[in-house]
Amino acid sequence: MPRLAIPYVPGIGRPASTAGLPADDYKDRLVKYIPGESVALYAFTDKLFTAYYGINEGGCPDRS
Repeated sequence: MPRLAIPYVPGIGRPASTAGLPADDYKDRLVKYIPGESVALYAFTDKLFTAYYGINEGGCPDRS
């Protein structure tokens, strides 16, 4: 899946790109607009804080 989002023009239908691919739907465009670095940073900090504070899968701190 290329990173270039192919726009959808209402009223005209689903235009084809220069490569002959159909236009992207909402989900595909959303994934292409979010930088991968942002997702990686979020995943890293989530795991870091989860491990540091001892948060279990239920969202509560482990108190053993």
